[in-house]
Amino acid sequence: MRNNLLKYTGAMLLLLACCLTSCIKEDYAVADKASVTLTFTTRANGTTDSNLEAGEGMKHLRVLVVDQATSEIRFNYEREFQQNEISATVTFGDLYAGHTYDFYAIANEESFGGDFSGTPDLEQLEATLLDEVPGTLIDASAGKHLPAAAKRSLKIEGNENQQLEIEMQRVVAKARVNFINQTGAEQQITDIRLVKVGAENTSLFAKNYEMTYTPNDAGSEDLALGDVTVSAPMDATASTALGYFYESVAPEGGYVLEATWNGNKKTFPLNDMETEEGSDLSQILRNAFININIILKQNDWKLEYEVLDWEDAPEINIDFKDVLSYMSEGWTEGTYYQLGVAGDENTVWMNPNRTAELKFVINAPSGTLWRAYLEGDINAFRFVTPTSGPAYAEGKPVTQTLRIEVTDPASDERHEAVLRVFADIAGKTYELDLTDPDQTIQPGSTDEINRFTLLQSR
Repeated sequence: MRNNLLKYTGAMLLLLACCLTSCIKEDYAVADKASVTLTFTTRANGTTDSNLEAGEGMKHLRVLVVDQATSEIRFNYEREFQQNEISATVTFGDLYAGHTYDFYAIANEESFGGDFSGTPDLEQLEATLLDEVPGTLIDASAGKHLPAAAKRSLKIEGNENQQLEIEMQRVVAKARVNFINQTGAEQQITDIRLVKVGAENTSLFAKNYEMTYTPNDAGSEDLALGDVTVSAPMDATASTALGYFYESVAPEGGYVLEATWNGNKKTFPLNDMETEEGSDLSQILRNAFININIILKQNDWKLEYEVLDWEDAPEINIDFKDVLSYMSEGWTEGTYYQLGVAGDENTVWMNPNRTAELKFVINAPSGTLWRAYLEGDINAFRFVTPTSGPAYAEGKPVTQTLRIEVTDPASDERHEAVLRVFADIAGKTYELDLTDPDQTIQPGSTDEINRFTLLQSR
């Protein structure tokens, strides 16, 4: 049964009262009363140093205290907050020792049109609080604060003040997509959306008060996250705004991310992606944070995601040290006089009448940019081919060719220059060791970088 939070029946209105506390039963002595101090928080541990997004804290708090023995609502407490707070402490006195009380906490009821003022009886309370559904999705960016709720029970012991912490779980989950650019050019991604990621509606309170949820429905609602432009520098990042949606079980076929890039619509099933735990994404529960990273490569992208606690603020930290791999194909025979001179196997004796040719391949990652330059007698040699470029073309690694020649073939002077080649990946630079042909190399596999020395000599 789904009741509309925006409307109440006339029968319910007749049951409302304007007092904050119910009448105290006459057969209880004053000595039987005790108090309890409750701390309500929308974040674990009740910390107050959270960098909240707009609308993620408490603007309004309501607490309903129900005596299980009498079905009375002993208190209907509410409080407004001036700032985006995440915790509040309230002390309730006049509670009967030996009785068990249910504490219903609701944050930001106005975000879905709720109004729980007054004192409905317990039957109406269960109907209006536990079976209601917030309806449409909450747009926190529009100035609304996200609803959160929790229920806890406590038996009052003796007449001393007791302490109870109630962690309210937000009714929604949230998601964001981060893009990391490795293409070397500005990129625009449009119509980013998670398909059927959320339910159409959900209950205000979790079905299980121990915070292990039964999602309301299979995913049926898309979460639109807009468009993103990522600037050209390597490792440049851009993120969508946060989006909020109701918990759900994955629809048939699983959750899907869609976006349009370079005029092409791309689709990624999330259940095909490995999480840090190595499991697929079969459901998304309230108060969870789905953080998705997409690495843009030459004509390709790589998607990774993680399911986090709401308050986690993940860093976009891509470590490519173990990803970069490359291979030298060595110098082309016949384009030089001799390889290895005067005991140095990495010296290339140049033929003044030929263009020396060195080839290499960067196998991964696809977004790598390489560059080469000379040190030493740089005026004695020149590159005939470009000295920089991308590792991939049309989605595949391509063989890179460096062609170098002497500038004055008739010179009788001796000239030497050292050839250095680098790979730039995500803001990091690695020098390539191209002196060992036919060996696939990864950075960190050796502490020593060997380099070729070009020699012009008669």
